[in-house]
Amino acid sequence: MKEKRIVDILGLVEETYIAEAAPQKRQMRPGFRLRKLALCAGAVILAICLSFGTVLAVNAQWRQAVIAFFFPLYTENEICEIEEGHRSGSFDMIDTLNTFLEQFNRENMIEGLTAKKDGGFHYTLIPKDENAVNAIVECSPSSEKLLVMMERKPYEETTGLWQVTAYQVIDSQTAEEMMEDFQ
Repeated sequence: MKEKRIVDILGLVEETYIAEAAPQKRQMRPGFRLRKLALCAGAVILAICLSFGTVLAVNAQWRQAVIAFFFPLYTENEICEIEEGHRSGSFDMIDTLNTFLEQFNRENMIEGLTAKKDGGFHYTLIPKDENAVNAIVECSPSSEKLLVMMERKPYEETTGLWQVTAYQVIDSQTAEEMMEDFQ
């Protein structure tokens, strides 16, 4: 159409109809941008948590560093994790502990330290929950103790097999404090 004809046609149309037909600016609901920002922040936090969990599962050194940061150290000695856990194939916690301590002494896992065994091993059990127990084992030299961490892992329709998951050398004072906290 030619310009003159458009102007003539628009001249015949009332101004109210032209105003109604004009494109309107869409009004955003209050808080829409804030919700969008919160959703993006939540997605970023979720991605960080998932990647952090994956790194903990894969990298033993990173896991050890995180454990050392978030949990108080009992001693300057590191926790020695047992990747698959020491298994004796026993449903009995004491049998699993004794088997591990025999292996600990036989293989000299920590040089210069042996679990005391005169008429049996000497230890104190500190239950964490129904599926986890710590054992403080008397050693030679007597100034040091062995903290043995045990867990019960599910096993084919049973109460579960016990296994040693980690151990750490602690001093006698720390061991006494742990036993006092338990009682």
